[in-house]
Amino acid sequence: MAHLLRLTWLPLWNRFLRGEGALLAVNGALAAATRPSPATFAVAVALSGLVLAVAYGINDWCDAEHDLHNPKKDKRLVQAILERRRPFFVWLCGLHVAAFVLALVTLGPRSAAALGTMLAVNFLYSWWVKGAPALDLVAVVAWGASYAAIVSPSPVFCASVGLMTAMMHVFQMQQDRPVDAANEVSTTAVRLPHLVTLSLGGLCAVLAAILYRPLGPLGALSAFIPLGLRLLLTDTGRAWMACRVYCGFALVWALWMTHGPA
Repeated sequence: MAHLLRLTWLPLWNRFLRGEGALLAVNGALAAATRPSPATFAVAVALSGLVLAVAYGINDWCDAEHDLHNPKKDKRLVQAILERRRPFFVWLCGLHVAAFVLALVTLGPRSAAALGTMLAVNFLYSWWVKGAPALDLVAVVAWGASYAAIVSPSPVFCASVGLMTAMMHVFQMQQDRPVDAANEVSTTAVRLPHLVTLSLGGLCAVLAAILYRPLGPLGALSAFIPLGLRLLLTDTGRAWMACRVYCGFALVWALWMTHGPA
């Protein structure tokens, strides 16, 4: 049990160490914006953390063999997952069910449906869609939007988070392209590299249309900053980090304009 608990949280923790996993903070901000009771807020954040840990756990479980050759990955964690492959998968399946039941009991049917959708999309992405060019980006939009919907009833904010998640994924795909190509994983960046920048431009355009109402013309135009970062910065890691900063700023700005100061 101790090993399984450790394997559950380490994938998320390792992403925190690499500057990833910011969606947990996003859900915390979305939950706080609705001014819930302290108990409801604590449950929303705790469930968001659990779901993120389970989702990354499934991702690492599916990618374990390929991750042996990925320099970004913790080789001890990868080896531990491979050594306990079957019990860890059964454990993660149980956590899927437990998270859904907890959401249903504590936050209600809408949140439970969003949570179930997010975990289903995550499994499909990890198992198959990651290697399906173009579909991988569609899946990531759905992944991010349904994750936000666990705590937020707002279609505007859920869609915004989904699009921003896909923007981050564009930079991540580009950074992981050599490893994915070596492992014969046909992401959009590997199979259709010319589509990467075009896809990012499309995501920016849709986000601009969504941000126009809460942020006005200036806010809408700011949605093209990630595209500018992609075109102007040759260092993908720096561009990715700058894109994170922009998305965080835009989301807080939109929350402020919609809900006012906390």
